Amino acid sequence: MLFHTWTFLAFILVVVLAHRLLPWRAGLWFLLVASYFFYGCSTWYYIFLLFFCSLSTYLAALLLARSGGAPWRRLWLLVGIAAPLAVLAVFKYTHFALSQVDNLFGLSLVPLLDQQGLMFLLPVGISFYTFQAVAYVVDVYRGDLAPVRHFPTYALYISFFPQLVAGPIERGGNVLPQLARKHVPDADETMQAIYLFLRGLVKKMVFADRLGVLVDQAYKLPAAGQDGAVWWLATLCFSFQIYLDFSAYTDMARGCGSLIGIRLSENFAYPYLAPNPREFWRRWHISLSSWLRDYLYIPLGGNRHGKARHYLNILAVMLIAGLWHGAAWHFVAWGLFMGLLIVAYDMLRTARGVPKDRPLAASPLLAALGVGLTFACVTLGWVFFRADSVAHGWQIWGRMLAAPEGWGQLLQGHYRYFLLICALLYLTHWLGARPWRKAWLRPKAAWAKALSFGLRWGVMALLLIFGALERTTQFIYFEF
Repeated sequence: MLFHTWTFLAFILVVVLAHRLLPWRAGLWFLLVASYFFYGCSTWYYIFLLFFCSLSTYLAALLLARSGGAPWRRLWLLVGIAAPLAVLAVFKYTHFALSQVDNLFGLSLVPLLDQQGLMFLLPVGISFYTFQAVAYVVDVYRGDLAPVRHFPTYALYISFFPQLVAGPIERGGNVLPQLARKHVPDADETMQAIYLFLRGLVKKMVFADRLGVLVDQAYKLPAAGQDGAVWWLATLCFSFQIYLDFSAYTDMARGCGSLIGIRLSENFAYPYLAPNPREFWRRWHISLSSWLRDYLYIPLGGNRHGKARHYLNILAVMLIAGLWHGAAWHFVAWGLFMGLLIVAYDMLRTARGVPKDRPLAASPLLAALGVGLTFACVTLGWVFFRADSVAHGWQIWGRMLAAPEGWGQLLQGHYRYFLLICALLYLTHWLGARPWRKAWLRPKAAWAKALSFGLRWGVMALLLIFGALERTTQFIYFEF
């Protein structure tokens, strides 16, 4: 069930109405059933996977907390981590792993798997809810979180429908206390939630899907047959498409959560204004990057064992981040490229003797240059993310980095239209991060409040009416 459909609109209206009418204990059960219904609308029998991940990690955390000795605690920690990750490995990586075995040894295991009907359909959202369940068990083991005794509460935390399919990957410390009591949003909170949802709808239907038209057309073409300027434009459009598509889902998820009195985490913080690759990953998909830091990078040793180990840890984490996004080598190549960018930046910062908490460039001009260079490098990295294979990505890179030809055609026809969209989107991205933005959006004077309200809602309504594409697609991160 997609957020940008009439079916979901009817669904969320029923859920909000039931939340406001029912007492919290009954309302919690209703939200749990509604969340499982929402998930079952994609492939109904995968609700059993969701239930298994919830039950196994719930029991592991309880047993872990009740175990006195360290060996038993470590055992239940291992069980709590292994159960959801095993589900993830089987359903997401079996086909990929067997295909690599086939390539190495020629055993033809993949055709055998397909003939037996065991070609697994990837469950929607499995990468997100398994990571959320793992984080809960680890937090209980570390003593950062008390285990939940009431199973329906924990099951709702794992399956809460607004963020179930594509995040944010919520921590128990944020959501579980909110599930302990009922909160009915007031009029102002309700309007803000609706505005957040509609803002995501505009991002998705007006901009992301429109950019996707050019991206899909370009990436279906042979790489060698297109000029480098066309590939730059297509990849630039994809940079904004994936950001708008994913942040649109986050906005809509947060809006839905707020309508039910649950505040979900921010997942983006103007990532394309990051002055360096390290800062980009602090702003992009924040719930995943912070998860990788807290549950993978730091346990591996972080930066505590010398520079060589530090860089190996970064590369290992980014390789896993690439593989998390998809069971294919081009995702691994994308993760490796992003890891190399972070390592290269850290080496430059170390060579210049600049502390981690200080910017590499002091002057505004050099800082702006850093933002532009980071955005260009990230855009180059998106090539491997969007390409069909590593070879396809290399071919596109070859055209993009070759001697410039045909740049003038970008200022003609429909290319000019998409280039203008990208320029306006980046300007909007920059303006949104300015300090005076909040003062403009939330003025104090009554007439200014009315003007701001009318402009925001009026522009949004006009964009949806005249700008939304009839042909819309599912969210990109549903594939991961």
